[in-house]
Amino acid sequence: MLTDGTGAMQFLKAVCYRYCQLAHPDAFTPEQLATPYGTETAGEVQDGYLKHYVPAKSKTFREPGAYHLRGEHRIAGGLGVATALMPVDALKAECRRFGATVGEYLTAAIAYGVYEEYTACNGAKRPVSIFVPVNLRPIFGTETSLNFFSNLTIILPLARRAVPFEDVMEAVKRQFAEKLTREEFEQKLAFTAGSEKNLITRIIPLPLKNGILRIVYEHSNNGSTLVFSNLGPVRVEEPFRRYFEGFRFLLSTTPREPVKATACACGNTLALTFTTEVEDNRLARSVVRRLAKAGVPVTLETGGDTDETLQGV
Repeated sequence: MLTDGTGAMQFLKAVCYRYCQLAHPDAFTPEQLATPYGTETAGEVQDGYLKHYVPAKSKTFREPGAYHLRGEHRIAGGLGVATALMPVDALKAECRRFGATVGEYLTAAIAYGVYEEYTACNGAKRPVSIFVPVNLRPIFGTETSLNFFSNLTIILPLARRAVPFEDVMEAVKRQFAEKLTREEFEQKLAFTAGSEKNLITRIIPLPLKNGILRIVYEHSNNGSTLVFSNLGPVRVEEPFRRYFEGFRFLLSTTPREPVKATACACGNTLALTFTTEVEDNRLARSVVRRLAKAGVPVTLETGGDTDETLQGV
């Protein structure tokens, strides 16, 4: 509610840095102990949406209805978690074969996993749509600690027919190139910030407004098969690197999106995590099998324990 994934990671690192300073004071110089690491942007609380609002470029964004994953819900309730750990350099080598970024490759691998595990046999009238959150700070040149993200949606009509992974990869790359632009996000900012500045919206009582927003949120889930959020590299300040093994990034699920995926990297290790409210982890295993067959060494953790190590199988 207070911030997005990038802002939350900044806060988490600041807390961990301070913990290390208090727990291991002999490991730091007096200057290092006095430095409030991780709080450099804590005072940046400018509303990026309003600052970059351009009313002339506003338009409506509506996605087509998407295919939704289904499965038996977990008996015990709660979230199932599966994390695939892999070397960043090996993953990048595989990405270079397709001329793709890590984000593009993983998006394609997840979309193709949906095709392999769900739509290839039974077909799907609706497209597979991957909702990809985008950190707007580097695009608009701001360091605000407040919520400042948008999204792009990768839409793939994966019907019941033979679909090569290479075709999915090219479609993903094309849509990233078309949608990951400042101009596209200026239009989205105009749409969201314009609603906030609208006089009628401002005078609606808060309880009614919350109810309307809940309906809008539930309706928007119809246009998404699942969310894939990639935080990218998480950099740790040099004095603290010895204390950090890595990071995990989890998203809660919804009935319309019972499976979600995230990625973040620390050092040479990328953690690709799937959270699910259904019993099976077949989507995670499909992506892991693809990576392993491509020669990327992958360790799959489930429920907090190392489940299996896959390499080139």
